[in-house]
Amino acid sequence: MVTRYWRSRFRWVVMGFLAAGCLPVHRVNAIELSMSNYPAFPAAEELSRLRDMYEQARQQQRDHDYAGAAVAMEHLVGAQWPFDTDVLSFKLGLARCYQRAQMGDKAELLLVDLENSTTAKHPLYPEIYFQLSSAILEGGDRVRGLERFRYLADAFAESDAGQQALLILAREFRNDGDIASAWMHYDRYLSTYLGRKSRHPVLLEVADMYFSTNELVKAEQIGLQVWSEINRYPDAGNTGLELARTFKRHGLISSALLVANDLCGSDREQAQEGCFLVAQLNEESGQSELAASSYRKVLDAFAFSRFSVRAYVALGKLGGDIAAMPEVPEVLLNNRTNEHWSALMTEIAKLAAKKELHRVVIDTLERVPNASDKTSQQRARLYLNACVALAGTEETHVCSWLDRAVRVRPYISEHGKTVRSWIKECAYENTDAHLAIFDDLPAADGKLAVEVLEELVAGWGTRPDRLRAMIMHIWDLELRPRDRLALAPMVVELGLDRKWPRWKDDLEKTEFALWDETRERTFHQASFVAVLGLLADRGREDEAVVWLLAFAEQAKAPGMERTRSLLDWLYGQKDVPRYDGLLAWYVRWYPDSKDITRYAARQVELRINGPDLKAAWAIVEQWLPKLARDDARAFLTMVSKHFLARGSPYIEPINAYMLAMAENEIDTIDAHRQLGDYYLKMMDFDKAVIHLEQAFALSANLPDKEKVKIGTGLLKAALEAGYEESYVRYLLAGIERIMMGVTDPALRAQSGNQLGKLLQDLGLHEEAYRMLRQTADLGDGSMSTKAALYNLAKTYAENGHDDLAIATYMEYLGKYDSTTDPRLYNIALANALSIAMKGADPALIGELQMKTEALVNGVEDPFILLDLAQYFGRQGHTAIQDELLKKGLDEATKQINDAETLDEKYRALELAIKRLYKMGYEDEAEALGEGYYQVALSTDSSDQCERLHLAEYERLRAMRANGYGNSAVAVEQATSLFVVAEAKGYERAAANYLAIIAGSSATQEERFAAKEIIVDRYPTSVYAFRSKVDLAGKAYHEGDKQKAKMLAVDALAQASGTYEKEYAENLRYNVLYINAVLLDEEGRSDLSAPMWNEIDQYKYKDSWIYVDEIMKGKPSGYY
Repeated sequence: MVTRYWRSRFRWVVMGFLAAGCLPVHRVNAIELSMSNYPAFPAAEELSRLRDMYEQARQQQRDHDYAGAAVAMEHLVGAQWPFDTDVLSFKLGLARCYQRAQMGDKAELLLVDLENSTTAKHPLYPEIYFQLSSAILEGGDRVRGLERFRYLADAFAESDAGQQALLILAREFRNDGDIASAWMHYDRYLSTYLGRKSRHPVLLEVADMYFSTNELVKAEQIGLQVWSEINRYPDAGNTGLELARTFKRHGLISSALLVANDLCGSDREQAQEGCFLVAQLNEESGQSELAASSYRKVLDAFAFSRFSVRAYVALGKLGGDIAAMPEVPEVLLNNRTNEHWSALMTEIAKLAAKKELHRVVIDTLERVPNASDKTSQQRARLYLNACVALAGTEETHVCSWLDRAVRVRPYISEHGKTVRSWIKECAYENTDAHLAIFDDLPAADGKLAVEVLEELVAGWGTRPDRLRAMIMHIWDLELRPRDRLALAPMVVELGLDRKWPRWKDDLEKTEFALWDETRERTFHQASFVAVLGLLADRGREDEAVVWLLAFAEQAKAPGMERTRSLLDWLYGQKDVPRYDGLLAWYVRWYPDSKDITRYAARQVELRINGPDLKAAWAIVEQWLPKLARDDARAFLTMVSKHFLARGSPYIEPINAYMLAMAENEIDTIDAHRQLGDYYLKMMDFDKAVIHLEQAFALSANLPDKEKVKIGTGLLKAALEAGYEESYVRYLLAGIERIMMGVTDPALRAQSGNQLGKLLQDLGLHEEAYRMLRQTADLGDGSMSTKAALYNLAKTYAENGHDDLAIATYMEYLGKYDSTTDPRLYNIALANALSIAMKGADPALIGELQMKTEALVNGVEDPFILLDLAQYFGRQGHTAIQDELLKKGLDEATKQINDAETLDEKYRALELAIKRLYKMGYEDEAEALGEGYYQVALSTDSSDQCERLHLAEYERLRAMRANGYGNSAVAVEQATSLFVVAEAKGYERAAANYLAIIAGSSATQEERFAAKEIIVDRYPTSVYAFRSKVDLAGKAYHEGDKQKAKMLAVDALAQASGTYEKEYAENLRYNVLYINAVLLDEEGRSDLSAPMWNEIDQYKYKDSWIYVDEIMKGKPSGYY
């Protein structure tokens, strides 16, 4: 009993595993084991574990986890089984698992071992040989694999493995196109007695082989042979259909009809399809009546199926243009629960539509529930088109039919056009009832929803709340980029992209998707221009330029205004390469544009900022031959001011061109004037006099303001050049005569005030007193008149005439008050009080103190209060300063907190910090601004502007000044903030941050590196001037005299021009110093002499001229 039990368990395990699929069961017969001397099986406990392992392997195979099954099989193989045959069976299964797990090497090694350890007489040897041959063939060694299969087919022909080898060989020969050899092996396989389930599939395979080689006679013969053998079997229906279709496909109509008629007349489930096939064959053979009869049989004699629907469609086509519709059995019409019923109704409606029976279409489709199925869109289209057609024929019911049409669901492509007609004819007002019809629009297909929405917005605009909600809902659908592009103008119009970042992000994704689509497919000008407009209108100019340049070769002109706006943007961004590229296209697209000269001048200007002006001059020479005379003259006028600002010697050839092209006095004056201004900047005063004198002599017809400007420039040049006093006074008298003839009081006052200050600067003090007094006495109440009186008092004070100064200040304070010009009034009051304190006149001091107290109590503006604190503190009035400081700081804090806009808020913050810093209140300045550091670091543009960064710069200056140890922190924060400011295009703030880095970095290399960046990127900033001085000194020390000269001259031009007021006095003397040294080394003492003369008069020359230290290689610099 025990032995019989374990024997049955063993057979169950082996046969169960073979059936699981790792080893096909037909290849191995069950092994009958002798009961004599039967060895012991594994213990029951071990066998239970192995059974679990086997179940695990089976499950893993079902899950296609063949690698896991192989692991389980390895455990089974390693168990202590009583017979080698048992182990061989498991090893064969393991090899099969290896093969299915794509572990061919392991499978082959195992099978080679099995083959080598098994004799040919062993019952499992053919199967081992077969599996190893399969492994070799699958491993790519085809020659060896086929050779082994031939041996197996010959040596073991009676085995299952030998039979399978014949089938493999046949298929391999067929794949090679060797049909004769393939048939020979198929024939050998088929000659063995096989059950029909093995024989008939192979016969069909052979027939298919002959069909594929167009040997139709053989194919037909074998196909009919198969059908004759299997027709008697009830389950042969599907094979029969496949045979009939194959015969039909190859034009073997009679054979196809034979098989199809057999199926049609049977009681198989394929009978209806067989009848349908008979009808199709008859129709194709031109037997229309027979075909119609067969189609009717499909409709009438069988259950409702898809062939019923197809038969109805075929009958409709057979009927041609006859108005009558094919009859449909009532049993089908009423069978609404059938899955094919809606499809049948749809086909009835389609046929009616084809015959223009529009009411039949509507009556038919109204019976079908508005269910979503594969024919729902067809039904919607049929219904909508029928309504539209009836609207066109029944004039009295137009709106009734159109209203029904727009309510059709689901939405289809025809909806957009229909909605347009409906709005125009019937719904021109956007009532709630009309809008409610489209509440379900967001649920439609994205493209269709956009098309309908476009028509609604075109008819009703974006103002209705319901439409706005639809736009937002539809935007969230899965839309094609082109469809989203159609929605984009609505999104921009509503401002959604400005209110919420996600709309902005979505629009950007749309842009990039359209980029890919346009790049990879046929170019479309309309889409190209539409995307360009979307990008530019949304402030995405950078992407718009990329888009435009990427497709400029394929595109036609995209629009002059659009291209101009992008050129303007690139100019603002200082994007030289792309500006050049787009300008070239602009000239090609619009060669007659009047703006070409202006854009060409900007091309030069963009190169003016660089350290080397050769590139800028090359652009000038490139354009001059291309421009007409008038355009060339206008072009040179535009670019000359930029070369002049840089002190470039190219100003000389520019004005040589100008003089050569001059056609009138104005052109000649402009050329001489520019040369005179250039030489004045370079302190070549003799040449300045020559050109300004010629300009002044020709200026009779110029406006008075311009005459005075030229005259004052000539006066300065003549005085600096050392001309005789008589000539200087002659010029001054001429200028005064011009001024006396000026009829505009404001212009006369402005000119007089400026000339008075110039005379003071030139050392002509008496003339300055007279001119300022004359101007102050004009009494026109203009700002220049007030300024002249203030400057007269200041000039007296500077020249040591305290009595005249205090009298003039008191005159000013008596004539004017703090409401008309708070800044000058406050300074005048502070200065007057300081002078009065020296004289100890109690009455005067008391009067001024009363004015001061009234001023303090009456001023509310925080920045005037802080200015006053600074002025009075500078004069030593600390008590007044403290009172003003407290009140000013309180008012500034209130203004910062109450500001309505970011610009107002951060402007207040900047001014407050700056004033506190200048007064030496570093702690207060730093405390006021420290809470905004993290805000400034943010990349979110919604909570910052450039004013915030200017305020942060002032805070960092205060931090740096508030103790030596703070410099490193200031540099670290300035470095982080610079990255943000530069990325956002805040140029002034970025240059300011670099100044902190350049002034406070730990090493000289870091400081000079920051200065190089300032000069390269921000060459016209205040700090660029300072950096040029230091870098010129460094270049001098390193022996690069050419670079030193270029930077020094550039700095001199900047220091002598309109920037002069912005620079500390000592910086001008430093730039004069290095220029003078370089000129001496060139032997140009005539030019260096006035520079040395000015330096010698500088009272702080021994302590504040530092550039000589840099020129000697010593660490120094000024920030």
